[in-house]
Parts: sequence; structure tokens; C-alpha cells
Amino acid sequence: MLDADREKHLFDRYLNFGDVAARNEIISSHDPLGRKATGRAAATSVLLFEDYYQEALLAMILAIDKFDPDLGARFSTFASLHVADAIRNHRHGFSRPVRIGTSSLEGELLRKLPDAIIREIEAKTGAPIKISGYVQIASQLGKDPQRVIEFGRACPPQMSAFRQADRSTR
Repeated sequence: MLDADREKHLFDRYLNFGDVAARNEIISSHDPLGRKATGRAAATSVLLFEDYYQEALLAMILAIDKFDPDLGARFSTFASLHVADAIRNHRHGFSRPVRIGTSSLEGELLRKLPDAIIREIEAKTGAPIKISGYVQIASQLGKDPQRVIEFGRACPPQMSAFRQADRSTR
């Protein structure tokens, strides 16, 4: 791990000058943090160490862009929360026979796409929801239509309107 002065210097170079080498040094110096969290997770899971390690590294890379060194915390403290969250999401997402969405888009769709929205679209169009309905839902939520269509097709069976729409478009 880096000492506080070196860490501050590297973040200064990265944030003020876009120095990618400084960013890479920060990530590589915090590799033990990722490996430790990965080892704990992999020891109690059927998932591979490499999968968790990849999630941990990605979490650290994403954490760098969210970190504000001026707030006084060390990056290791900040990154450890992101790494733990990424590993937990990875374990949660792949511990079931069917993967349940954990992204913010999927969560938003699960909250905002009850039968009421589908009934409203069906009332306006006068027909069961089809692909154009998915596009309309995406438009209402300000999301990518293709991702909404994919989500709708992978939706849990209790969201019957999505299932009916998927069957009617085949």
C-alpha cells in the first residue's frame, strides 16, 4: 500500500493532469486489498477466485473516478467498500439458478414496471404490449430500448404481461 503522501501525490497527478501511469500505480498498489477480499469470498463460494478478482479490480478502477482525496479519507478505505459491494453483487447475481438483475436499470425496471404501466400502454394502443411497447417503456424511463427488451424477455414469470408480450412477438 502507498503511504498517505505518495497517494495524495499520485491522485494529484491523475486528477489534475490525467496521468494514467499514476492511476495504474494506485490500482496496482492496492492489489493486496482486492486479493484479500477475493480470497475471503472465493473460500466460501463455488465461484472461481479469478471471477471475484476481476470484480474486485473493476471496482477499484471505478472507485478511483469517484474518489475525492480532499475529503481526507484514504483510498484504501473508500475502495474497500466498493470492492466488498462488487463481490457481494457478483455472488448474489450468480448464486441462483436464474440470474436476478442487480444493476440500477434492472432495479428501476422492477420498481417502475408493474402491471399499471403495462395496462396504461395497452389501453393507449388497444392491443397487448409488443416490442413497440418495450420501446415506449424505455422512452418513459429514459433508458436504452434494447436493454429494456432484453430485460423484459428475461423477466421473472410473475411479471406476466412481459411473458405474454414476449410470446405474442414470436
